[in-house]
This record gives sequence, C-alpha cells and structure tokens, in this order.
Amino acid sequence: MRRRTALRAPFVLTLAATALGCGASVTPAPGDGGVSSDEPTTDRPVVETDAHRACPSTLPAVGSPCTPVVDPETCTDPGRSPPGCPSGVGVTVRCDPATQRWIELPTFCNPPPPVQCPAERPEAGAPCPPGSYLTTPLSCGYDLCGERNATEATCAGPGGVWSVQRSSCNPPAPVCPVEMPAPDSACALPPIGCEWGDCDGRSTARGTCVSGRWSIAIAECVLDAGAPADI
Repeated sequence: MRRRTALRAPFVLTLAATALGCGASVTPAPGDGGVSSDEPTTDRPVVETDAHRACPSTLPAVGSPCTPVVDPETCTDPGRSPPGCPSGVGVTVRCDPATQRWIELPTFCNPPPPVQCPAERPEAGAPCPPGSYLTTPLSCGYDLCGERNATEATCAGPGGVWSVQRSSCNPPAPVCPVEMPAPDSACALPPIGCEWGDCDGRSTARGTCVSGRWSIAIAECVLDAGAPADI
C-alpha cells in the first residue's frame, strides 16, 4: 500500500528592484523577514571629476603643474600682449595632457603700420586716431620754437583722447660760435652778424648764417699799415 505524501505550499520570494544604476536598492516583500521598506538607504557620494575649474584671476605660470580634465583646457589674459601685437590680443596658456604642465600657445600677429602724427595740431580731448600703438604712446610735436616744440600732443592708444601740453615760446638770444666755423658749413642761427679774430683790437673775420650756411668774409691783418682792411 502506497504512502500518501502531502504537497507543500510553494515558497515565493518577491523582489522589487529599482534600476537606478549605482546606488540601487533591493526591497524585500513584506513578511519575508527582510529590512522594512520604510528605512532609508544610503547611496555612495557622487564625485564630479568631469567638472572643469574656472581660470584663476592670474594667468598660470608657464611650466607650472596642471590637472587635465579638472583644470580648464586654456586660459587667456587679455591684458598681456605678445611683442609686436596690438593691445587686446592677450596671452593664452594650455594645460598639456602629455606633460601635465601649462604651456604658452604661440600667437601670430600682423598688426597694422604704426600711427602717424597728424599734419595739424590736434585739440585736447579729441579722439585718438585708430591703428597700432605698439608699446609706446603716440607723441607729436608742434609749434617749433627755436630747437624745440612749444606744443606736445600725446595719445595713449585707440579709444583714448589727445592730451595736449603747451608752453610759452621764449627762445634764448642767438649766440655766435666761439671759434670761427668753416665757410659754407652748416649753421642754425638767424641772420645775425658774428665776428672773430683780433687785429689790434679789430676783428679779422665776419660771418652770417644765410639759408643754413655760413657766409664768411676774412680780412688780412696788416699791423704795419696802421689798420686792417675793411671787411
């Protein structure tokens, strides 16, 4: 006679998984002896390794260390310009992934020719002319006064205005050279008469600056004749 075997009830476990990638949790079905779904679960902290830092206020020094991906790829300082470039071009450095060092990127400039002084004296406060000022302001002289300019006009660069400085013109009185210059040599005096030499109290040479050249007349000193010839 066969023994009768009683059938057991099947054991069923229900799993509820939330597919959220990293930090997913498993919630056992009620009554299975697991952790209650009311208790909070803790995920791992998120590390943002792909977030770039901002460029620092001061441009990183060339050759200093950097961290690729974390540090910005390039940083530019518009206040610094490579030699021969107009203002505003700026210097750019790059975080080199191979060396993990900051390197300076080459900059090629083809600036316009330097600005020329206006033919007419500018007014103070008038706009500066456009163009390339390189590293020095544009300085122009006007109103020649002897060997100097009585008016100096200066422009610092595009977007600026003229600064004009004026001075009174009181040139010193012309002075004849101490030594007699060679005839027809260059001179820079008004047409005044100059005398040189001494022949018993009288000069033996007289010269005048005419059109930038010395015109000189020389007389021979003859003492035994009483007086030198007229010059």
